[in-house]
Amino acid sequence: MKARIRIDTVSDIGNFILSIASVKSPVYIVDNNNKCVDAKSFLGVAHATEFDELYCVCDEDIYTKIKDFVIEEDI
Repeated sequence: MKARIRIDTVSDIGNFILSIASVKSPVYIVDNNNKCVDAKSFLGVAHATEFDELYCVCDEDIYTKIKDFVIEEDI
């Protein structure tokens, strides 16, 4: 799955990492220029907040775990 997300504060970073802590598959945050960081790493997610757009990528469907951070885009 791939979902656009928003993480703005240090509190958001901690809450996001806690929300995906139980996911067994690797979880990544990527941008539209293929920059990629480990989404389970506090420093990685903190660095990713500088990306233009954030996407959470995982082989599992983790939408219910990250729904508070997902940006619902109008189609």
